[in-house]
Amino acid sequence: MMYKKQRESLIRSKKYLYISIFLFIVSMVLTFPFPNNSYADMTMSIFNIPIKIAGSINQVGVVSVVLLLFCMVCMVRALNSHQFIAVIIVIIAFSFIPRFVINLYQESFASGIYAISYDEKQTKCEFTRDEIDDAFLQGKCEVYFINHSNEQLTFEVTFHEVLYGADDYLMESLMNINGVHTISLAPKESRTFIIEETIDTTSIHNAIYSGTSYGVKVKIHANGNERVL
Repeated sequence: MMYKKQRESLIRSKKYLYISIFLFIVSMVLTFPFPNNSYADMTMSIFNIPIKIAGSINQVGVVSVVLLLFCMVCMVRALNSHQFIAVIIVIIAFSFIPRFVINLYQESFASGIYAISYDEKQTKCEFTRDEIDDAFLQGKCEVYFINHSNEQLTFEVTFHEVLYGADDYLMESLMNINGVHTISLAPKESRTFIIEETIDTTSIHNAIYSGTSYGVKVKIHANGNERVL
């Protein structure tokens, strides 16, 4: 009985509590990073919400941030105490719930390329000039994929790169010049794939001379479906 009184005294307004939960869900759905990774081209974020993508304002992200802020305000007004802790919980939950839901979906229900996840932290591309003819660039990329399904999956990979200005140099997207790359994964397999290309840069004025990039972005394609990872 004592516990019930304490629990009831914690909540000042159920109306604001329900509004807060509703705003939290809507804000999360707006920028949910599946099936495409909404963070792929992110250049600025607030609460891990992309508000700038490829150098341009992301209006959906801005709306999501505003809704999340209103969610926090309503949460504070809904409670009599522990408001600061509640706000911290909201921020943490907003970061971790999408990952949990995506992982649960991919492990339990997803099929085809929707069961594929990609760890960009374990990826990199290296570019070096050919020692004999420096018009040719030797490209080598390491990409890491996980197949969460119980079936073998084959899909095509292209490298995704966003240029922010006319003076930017091409890097990862140079790996697409000779065509797409086909990858196969056995059921529940996770593996690093090494993709190598010799690229003729004679007619490409903004190709990088040499260099290394990390956190490589890709697109995967299969059966008419496409995902940005």
